[in-house]
Amino acid sequence: MSSQKSRLFFYFFIILFSFALFLILFSRNQTKRTRQPREEDSFSKEEREIRRTPVVRAIEKVLPSVVNLSTSRIIDRRTSLWYRDLSKNFERTVNPRPDHGYSIGSGSIIDSSGLIVTSAHVVSQASKILVTLNSGVMYHALTLAEDVENDIALLQILNAREPFQVIQGIHPGDMMLGETTIAVGNPYGLDGTITVGVLSGIGRSLVRDNRVVFRDLLQTDTAVYPGNSGGPLINLSGRMLGMNMAVRRDAPGIGFAIPQLRLENTLANWMLPEYFSSQSLGIVPAMKSDGTVYIRKVLPGSPASQAELKEGMEIESFQSWNPHGNLLEFLRRLIRVQTGRPLEFRIAGRREAVVLTPISVQQMDGSLLAKFKLSLSLEELTPALVKALDYPFDTGVVVTDLPATLSTLGVSRGDLLIKLGQRMIYNLNDVARVLQDSSLSQGIPAYFIQVKKTPEGKVFLRERRILFRPR
Repeated sequence: MSSQKSRLFFYFFIILFSFALFLILFSRNQTKRTRQPREEDSFSKEEREIRRTPVVRAIEKVLPSVVNLSTSRIIDRRTSLWYRDLSKNFERTVNPRPDHGYSIGSGSIIDSSGLIVTSAHVVSQASKILVTLNSGVMYHALTLAEDVENDIALLQILNAREPFQVIQGIHPGDMMLGETTIAVGNPYGLDGTITVGVLSGIGRSLVRDNRVVFRDLLQTDTAVYPGNSGGPLINLSGRMLGMNMAVRRDAPGIGFAIPQLRLENTLANWMLPEYFSSQSLGIVPAMKSDGTVYIRKVLPGSPASQAELKEGMEIESFQSWNPHGNLLEFLRRLIRVQTGRPLEFRIAGRREAVVLTPISVQQMDGSLLAKFKLSLSLEELTPALVKALDYPFDTGVVVTDLPATLSTLGVSRGDLLIKLGQRMIYNLNDVARVLQDSSLSQGIPAYFIQVKKTPEGKVFLRERRILFRPR
């Protein structure tokens, strides 16, 4: 009996020992398996770090600030000289995207609230603009302003759910001939692309109708395609040198970009508290080629005017921050000023700081201003009217009555007022903000679109430009 128990105990011990040995061997095997991928991952990381060249780092830095622009509906606006120049001399196409319409180009996020700068010719054919971030997130956007002559437009992302990463610009004098340049387009666009080259020319001229229009274009052999047109041209620091413009058909391998200095000085006409809200500070800044930020214009009746600030005065600091060489950041700070909050400026030539307090400007009635200053009767489009007329716009301002003189110039009842000056018009408040400006004595251009439909149901548009001299 005892021997039988001994044998059972021996068998139990053998089984237990075998099981323990199995567990030890199994755990060692698992350790080897888990350790091996870690070694491979370590090797992969080291290898990837070697491959992460300055070009790769610059692209990684800037991609979150570059967007693809697309539209679900192409419209035709062919009145500008710039458009005719592009269609004649430059490659300029739109391409179908299988997911949501037509890819029309790229843009750069310049403010965390969702402001985008792009080429005016990129958005000129879009009635509805869809913005795709590098992450794949999509938003709708509106064109706030466009300067057709400079080929620059400002867009606003609608219903933003997050602060956006912004692109940083260079100091205007910080460019070197022969330095590496990268043209960046959002890769979610069908033709979105990244191309690398060098800065081969600074201060190139563009001649239009035997007249030099631009004397400051950047020339590069970096390839520019429809996918990155309107997007940034950056250096190895990931800073924006300018905005990709177009490629000449008769000169393969030569691309042009609008320099950062021209971009920022154009944006300074729009990125103002007066443009975005009913607040007024009264300063329209600008920047010289040496980086000096100065007052280009003082708005009449504003706090700046009352403080006797003058055009041409240099701004040395704003709230203890020096704006030298960084007009874009200065503009970001200007559009965030608050009514009643004092702001300290240091002005060259003045011993004491100048303190300006933004004021609230009463919003006037846009329809009354249009009637008084332009002799136009305007009404806002309703969703029902947009649907009934099949207009290619969700919102807008429609002409309901006008003088006979305008009729002879081709403007009719039912036409849409789409732009006053450089501001795009979506409602009567936009009209009021333009017409309240007391410096319109030299005239203000107005742009109207007439919507026509063929018997087959195809929609086409005719644009008219009228120069008004407000009363």
